[in-house]
Amino acid sequence: MIGARRWRVEILQAGRTPEAGGGASLVWTPVASEWAQVERLASTPDFLGDRRRRLKRVAVTLRERAAVSIGDRVRFGAETYDVVSIESEDGRTALVTAEEATDAGAGA
Repeated sequence: MIGARRWRVEILQAGRTPEAGGGASLVWTPVASEWAQVERLASTPDFLGDRRRRLKRVAVTLRERAAVSIGDRVRFGAETYDVVSIESEDGRTALVTAEEATDAGAGA
């Protein structure tokens, strides 16, 4: 399994930065960089307003102790994905399912 983890991915977590007007901006900050196995999954239908499109999905296999939680993001190459599921079968690895990040700050 270790040989299969040949891609470097970044784990991103959200933080809030105060704005001058009293609000806050959501900022995605890298918190870890891990070796992983990345597999592209079948895309799923999605709607953005009235527009129909396909949502990209990936399965990322990480070490179990990797600092990743549902709601975090995984950056693989130039693409950023929202973590939607985390499963572990053997207690040593975590299978993370992630979907294409769709908001304007996805690449940040």
